[in-house]
Amino acid sequence: MKKLIALISAMLILFSFASCGKKDYPFTFGEHIVTDGLYNYYKSAVTASPGDYSASGDDESSINEAAKQCCRKYLAAIKLMENEGITLGSEFKRRAAENTENIWSLFSDYYNSIGVTKQDITRAETHESRMLQLLEHFYGAAGKDPVKEMDLKERFVDMYVGFKAIEGSLTKTNDKDETVPLTDEEIEETEKLFSSMAKSINEGTATIDELNAEYNDSLGIIVTSPLSVLLTKKGDPMYDDDFFNEVSSVTHGRAKAVKSGDSIYVIERQTIATDDEDAFMTYRSEVLQNMRMGKIEKKLDKLLSKMDITENN
Repeated sequence: MKKLIALISAMLILFSFASCGKKDYPFTFGEHIVTDGLYNYYKSAVTASPGDYSASGDDESSINEAAKQCCRKYLAAIKLMENEGITLGSEFKRRAAENTENIWSLFSDYYNSIGVTKQDITRAETHESRMLQLLEHFYGAAGKDPVKEMDLKERFVDMYVGFKAIEGSLTKTNDKDETVPLTDEEIEETEKLFSSMAKSINEGTATIDELNAEYNDSLGIIVTSPLSVLLTKKGDPMYDDDFFNEVSSVTHGRAKAVKSGDSIYVIERQTIATDDEDAFMTYRSEVLQNMRMGKIEKKLDKLLSKMDITENN
């Protein structure tokens, strides 16, 4: 009897240790988990940009629910990959690893402070890579339902405007080596100069590259190459919100003086036609996301309705 009691006691102790060592996660689906840190990562992202997640910034329950939905979709993307019989390719793994290193090098102190580890960042970035691979799997050039190249190119032209630009500053450095705005008179003179350059381009008396060389020469800067074609889209953080609309309003091949922030530009609208392969290929993945990522999201939502995900509130 004593031996039996001793054996039972030993088993109870082992069971107790095993129970203590068990980790409860916010979400689990089979062998797949969402860690506390990953949930915190998503909650932080929702809090920073609630509108991007259809959440209300002043409603804690709305933010929590949006973060939970991110976690559910994280698991659904894994399940959809399994259902389709695909695994994450080396290109997408490399993307996740590089993004993780960049994010961690900049924001590790912040993420550590909210309980997010580097491994959690890797999980989040791996999810983004899964989404891109699913996008290619279903709608890429070799996908199940590929989007026509011409449709992609037409959307590219809708999303972006191309232009060449001569840039001038509306600020200067004072005697104290401080950056200060130009005076009203100086701004007026600068606006006249840039409007004059735009007029010269439109009248055909000078090219934008010639004027750029002349303008920079007046500043003591030697220009050795022609201007590159720049692309911008709505919401581009490089420019004011109305810059895209200003450039879009200019006829292809025409020029206009445009102010944005502390700068003024002579912009000449360029044609990024559907046969501009270099520019198109640079942005092809982004254009495909714009056209079809919503359908991937819908596939995840449909799959979620069938998944038995355990939520540990």
